Amino acid sequence: MKLLTILFCLFMVLASCIQSPNYPPSNPPVTPAASYDGTIQNSNYSTAGYIKEDGTVQNQNYSTLGYFKDDGTVQNQNYSTIGYIKNDGRVENSNYSTIGYIKPDGTVQNQNYSTIGYIKNDGTIQNQNYTTLGYAKNTDKTRAAAAAFFFFFHLN
Repeated sequence: MKLLTILFCLFMVLASCIQSPNYPPSNPPVTPAASYDGTIQNSNYSTAGYIKEDGTVQNQNYSTLGYFKDDGTVQNQNYSTIGYIKNDGRVENSNYSTIGYIKPDGTVQNQNYSTIGYIKNDGTIQNQNYTTLGYAKNTDKTRAAAAAFFFFFHLN
């Protein structure tokens, strides 16, 4: 739980600085019965949230935290753009300033190229010291890293 809290704080900090990923706008329904692309768990395997197939990010109580759009835009729960995830792995804030990078191997770096975390192939989310913060199940590394960055673990 401590790791999830840290990652969540990191993502919230980054969310205030980052533009949403480049996903096309949509008005996704927010219902617990919807199918989920992924689950985010804390280090104790308790569910911290969900990433739905349509890009909606929800907490463990199904409250919407934000949205990943198909064009890479990341939005908060009020549909305000908070950042962007670029095709090359750059993470930008709403002012298009680079705040980090998500590497194809799952390494997460800040704007100065310092490693701040890792998303392992099995979905394990770790900080720069390899301490496990949580787990991403049934979602790709980019979405898992972006969710950790913006909504759950606040990597920075």
